[in-house]
Amino acid sequence: MLIRFVHVIRVKDMMRFYTVLVSESTISEKISPGFRLRGVKNYEYMKDLESSVNCLKQVVIYLFMQNVMNHGMLFDLAKSIIQNMPRGCVDKFEDIYGWTYRDRRDLSEFVDGTENPKVLDERAEVAINKRTGGSYAVVQKWVHNMSLLQETADETKEKWIGRTLKDSFELIRKPNTSHVARMVGSDEFKAKKKHKIVRQAQPFGTLSGGAGLLFIAYAADTRNFDFMLDRMTGDSDDKINDNLMIFSRCVTGNYWYFPGQLEFNFLVHNLPIEILL
Repeated sequence: MLIRFVHVIRVKDMMRFYTVLVSESTISEKISPGFRLRGVKNYEYMKDLESSVNCLKQVVIYLFMQNVMNHGMLFDLAKSIIQNMPRGCVDKFEDIYGWTYRDRRDLSEFVDGTENPKVLDERAEVAINKRTGGSYAVVQKWVHNMSLLQETADETKEKWIGRTLKDSFELIRKPNTSHVARMVGSDEFKAKKKHKIVRQAQPFGTLSGGAGLLFIAYAADTRNFDFMLDRMTGDSDDKINDNLMIFSRCVTGNYWYFPGQLEFNFLVHNLPIEILL
């Protein structure tokens, strides 16, 4: 099955698609029992989030297709992959098509990724695990309350986030429940971040069928995600939730591991025979 994916990926790479097949922790262990020996840690968020926000429902396999400028080509690729899967092996699937909104803003109209590392080397430092050469990732599907966002005053929304709406300037005085304060670990102005990630989120959806943010972020260690999720959901020492959840709810998501190129080649050429068939 994986070989079929690799064939499709190689063909589409000539069309400048960036495609990655990743899986959740238990599936990776079945594909390659040596994952742990090579330094890949268990990458599951082990806490029960049901009481606060249902962020991480289990999804087994994810196929990421990025850097795709033509929606029709992306649709054809997704269709080709699904049609070439062995009969009966897919219980259900969901294809989500993201897009760029204005000057890379979220549908809340706040700029997304303001604090992302700007230089490639800095992004690699944050996102790539030095031992394995791969990256851990978190993917979440957030559905926004578009009516609430429309009805709420900009000043109130800025306090929810901790930034100005127009220029994305950090508020000097912001609530400790603001998104910036929760993610950084402090409500102080320009506080040093305790944990960093590289965001690559995209808006999705329609006004009639639901819209929001497909949140994707990478880090060298899952502790970065754990810290931020704990502070979002009130599973931190101060027991405070993130104001982001006033207008958005997380409906599905998971942790993932993206193997580096050498690691991916190793996986493909050392698959158990039952996986290859």
